[in-house]
Parts: sequence; C-alpha cells; structure tokens
Amino acid sequence: AAPEDRQDVAVREYCRSLRKLCGFEHVSSCVVLEPDKKGIKYFMVFATNSPVGIKVFKEAEAHAASLQDELKHTKEFGDQIPLFSADAIEPVSASLRQRYRERAFDRVMELFEDRDEVSYADVFCKAMAMPLVTEQELIEFLEAHPRLELQMEGQRRRKPKVDGSDRVINVRDRSGRC
Repeated sequence: AAPEDRQDVAVREYCRSLRKLCGFEHVSSCVVLEPDKKGIKYFMVFATNSPVGIKVFKEAEAHAASLQDELKHTKEFGDQIPLFSADAIEPVSASLRQRYRERAFDRVMELFEDRDEVSYADVFCKAMAMPLVTEQELIEFLEAHPRLELQMEGQRRRKPKVDGSDRVINVRDRSGRC
C-alpha cells in the first residue's frame, strides 16, 4: 500500500478508537503539510461530543490551509508574482483535497443506505471527519446532488446550522429506489 493509504488507515483507526474507547461522538482530523515538499508532515485529530466543536475545528483547519498555501508560495517565489499560471503553485492540497472530498461525500451517501432522513449535524460531522473538506463544499454537494434535499427550519436562511433542527432528506424516485 502507498504511504498515504497507510497514513489514512492509521488515522482512521485512531479516530475510531477515540469514538469507541473514549466515548466521543465526533472525531475529525486535519493535515499539516511539509513546508518544502508535497507531503503530509502529520495529522491533528480533534474529538468532541458537539457538532459545534467540529465546526470550529474545521474553520481553524481552513485558515491553517490558507496559511500553508501562502507560506509555500512565499518559499517558492518570494514576493514575485508568477507570470504564467503554469508557474503558480498548486494550492496545498489540491490533490489531497480532492481525495478527501470524494471520501467524505461517499461517507455522507452511506448514511442514506438505510435511512431517508438524517440531521444536518450528522451529515456535517460525517463529512467533516475527513481532512481538508469545508462546510461550503458539503453544502454545494448537497445542493447539487439529485437525490438529496437540504431542509432548513425556521427563518429563511442560506446556510444550515449544525446546532439546529435542519435535515437532509433522501428524495426517492417514483419506483421507490434511491
């Protein structure tokens, strides 16, 4: 197995043990990248019983990823602005981000294998367990998915709340299949 896969398995098992042995409902991880290379230096893991805690952790992760991009760009180019897009540095995590986003959305879909309705908080925490996935990406995925519908309670809002009664509904086709 590739080193990335072994790292992912180790982190996933550690997260699973935090849930099982320590009783945490929600566990998320983020990556800290090697500053001079295209690799993961280490993972940070956060465990909590509150979806709001996961939201705060993921906001901090997004900020850190942005800083990592800036640092990488500065190390490569100094204060210069690349003339051609081919000279521009790939954001930290373009390939990592894509890999984790696909895994996160697969995990979200697994929630609907035996249920028609799931709280947004549960969907959010399941997706946010993966590094480098943002809430905005989750919302875009839910809005674009033909079988999922985001239902928000209360006043007209554009963004769901992790601490509210918002739901994600699996809309079935006429034949009753998902």
